[in-house]
Amino acid sequence: MENYNKDIEVWKDIQDYEGLYQVSNLGRVKSIERVVCYKNGGSHTVPERIKNKLLKLIKEKKWMRLGHN
Repeated sequence: MENYNKDIEVWKDIQDYEGLYQVSNLGRVKSIERVVCYKNGGSHTVPERIKNKLLKLIKEKKWMRLGHN
C-alpha cells in the first residue's frame, strides 16, 4: 500500500478548466497564475489565488462560478 500523508496538499487540474483552475486533496480550489493581454497591447499577470473551500461550498449548496475567457 502506498504511504499517504494527508497533510501534503496535492493539486490536480479540474476537467474542462485545465490550466485555469485546480482542486486539491484537501478540498481547496485555486486559480492558476496567468497573463491577461489587453487590446491596447498591454498585459497583466494575474497571480495564483486560493478560492473558497470546495467542501464548504458543497455543504452550503453554493457553487463557485468558474469562468473561461
